[in-house]
Amino acid sequence: MDRVSDGYLRQRGGLPQPLEDCLADASQREAWRARATRTIISDLREEFQGRRAQAALALRPPRVLPARSVLTLDAAPPTSAAFLAGPGNRKAGERRRQVLAGLVELLANRKSDRVTTASLAQHLGLCEAALYRVFGSKSGMLEALIVDIEHALFEQIEQLDRHMAVSGASLQEHAGRLVAIPLHFAEAHPGASRVMAGDALAMEDEALRQRMTLVFTRFEKTLADLLQRDRLMALEASRALASALGSFCVGRLLRFANSGFVQMPSAQLAACLGTMLR
Repeated sequence: MDRVSDGYLRQRGGLPQPLEDCLADASQREAWRARATRTIISDLREEFQGRRAQAALALRPPRVLPARSVLTLDAAPPTSAAFLAGPGNRKAGERRRQVLAGLVELLANRKSDRVTTASLAQHLGLCEAALYRVFGSKSGMLEALIVDIEHALFEQIEQLDRHMAVSGASLQEHAGRLVAIPLHFAEAHPGASRVMAGDALAMEDEALRQRMTLVFTRFEKTLADLLQRDRLMALEASRALASALGSFCVGRLLRFANSGFVQMPSAQLAACLGTMLR
């Protein structure tokens, strides 16, 4: 352990010469070795927790979301970032949730400002190094947020499918309520709406914008498949209408973000969908 401690400190820029030449007293050397050992253990523990947090997406347990915004076209009230994934009460999972929740809060509070890791660290009362122990980069934070948004949206879509299967509602009503899901989700989580609309990704890695686009592509395909059910519409017609409804959602989300979260995405939604789906 002594050799490991000495080499570890030199690797980090300390003690460029043998330990015995720097600390002549044996008690000082022993004290230093004890401190170095504690530092090594602490650093290795933090590194392990960071790696475990990055694997949390694949390990997270199923989550049950409230069905209110799924089963009504009324606006959903703003809530906390409860949709964020986290593996139970484990420390790494809680830190992951803390970082992403802080990111959502900053996106909602600072509106047009670009969130930086420095501002996020200050908001959370952490150092930037603590953020990077959980996520390797800011892009990693945003990508994790996109994944959690996608997971939450499609959990609600699955809930809606189960509800509509036993309610006997028409496919047009089912489609209308499906379109309402991302709009109500954005109203409940204004910070996340900026990511969904692409506003918060404008100056970020192109891969992040493509990743968010894939979420809406999946959403449009789900909608097109629904419209084709029982041969309600022809294949091309269903795809065209699904694309138009997807663009309608993105437009409403972008207006919501650009208005400082004043113009609600679900405003006059029932009337709009009644015209588009009749």
